[in-house]
Order: sequence, then structure tokens, then C-alpha cells
Amino acid sequence: MSGLVRRTLDRVTSGPPVPDAPFPARPARPVVSVRGRVDAVRTREVDGAGCLEVDLRTADAMFADTGGVVRLVWLGHRQIAGIVVGRGLTAHGRVGRRGDTATIHQPKYVLDV
Repeated sequence: MSGLVRRTLDRVTSGPPVPDAPFPARPARPVVSVRGRVDAVRTREVDGAGCLEVDLRTADAMFADTGGVVRLVWLGHRQIAGIVVGRGLTAHGRVGRRGDTATIHQPKYVLDV
């Protein structure tokens, strides 16, 4: 019986190697620094916790296809002192897409003086 098992396994494992299938391409999520002016500030609830959303208008060519707007999202915050409409700031983080909107979650930021 072991001869039968060995021959069966040899048939299954022998033959030309099968090339690996390519891993599906994922959209790039680069780390960026973007400077602009706060265009809108919104608060909403996510699973009972506050979420602060800020639209940052920028002249950066990377965001031309989104109308020059990058959405900054801080989970667990209802407000951040100093972040108000018209204020300049620089944000740093990993940018992704949510629909047609470029979004950075939990960005580091520096307020302009």
C-alpha cells in the first residue's frame, strides 16, 4: 500500500512548476506632507465616539484631481484647539482614497503662525 501512496504522491508533485500568480495590485498609499488652508470643519459620531473631519484646501498638484482638497480625519476628537476655518496648517501622514476624496487619517500637523 505504501508503494501506491508513493506513486500517487509522485504523480501529483511531479511535472513542470506552476508560476506564481501575480498579487493583485493595490493602490499606492504614499506618505505625504501637505500645506494648505482649512476650508471646512465637521464633527460626526463614529461608533459612539467623536470624529473630527477637516477639509484642507491646497495648491499641491498631487491633489488636483480632488479639486485641491484633502480631508484630514482625527478619530476620537470632537475639536482640536487652533484648527478653525481659514487657518493655515501643514499635515503629514499616509494618504488614501475614500471615493473621490483624498483622506489622511490621524495626521500629524503643525499650525501656521
